[in-house]
Amino acid sequence: MASIIRSFVDKIAVRHQRGEAEKVVTDMTTAGISGAVLGTIQAKRKGGLDYGKVPMDIAGAAAVAGLTTLTPLLTSKHRDTNEKVRQVAATAFGIGVYRKVNAFVAAKQTKVHGEFEDGSDHGSDDELLRIAARL
Repeated sequence: MASIIRSFVDKIAVRHQRGEAEKVVTDMTTAGISGAVLGTIQAKRKGGLDYGKVPMDIAGAAAVAGLTTLTPLLTSKHRDTNEKVRQVAATAFGIGVYRKVNAFVAAKQTKVHGEFEDGSDHGSDDELLRIAARL
């Protein structure tokens, strides 16, 4: 009796693991293809993924998330497709946030404390500052 129960539990576990493995492969493939497409657009298009100052990957992801959430037809009849579309949007959002945070941090690291943003030499005519600079 114990072997029958054990066999049944093993079959359920294998089925579950196979289903999870398929889901992981599908998710990774979807994210990989999304990243490859966005990377190609970034490299080939003159403005990259930005249209002016608007990051199209972030804006597009927000629009898709809003549409799939607010459209009852898509959420009820096409749940699987809707999930994949949201996954592509989430990947695009993550790539957009990465790009913007990377640019922000890189810009902040290049500035030296005390430098002016416009590159001018404010106070160079001040006698007290010239004396202090020689100390």
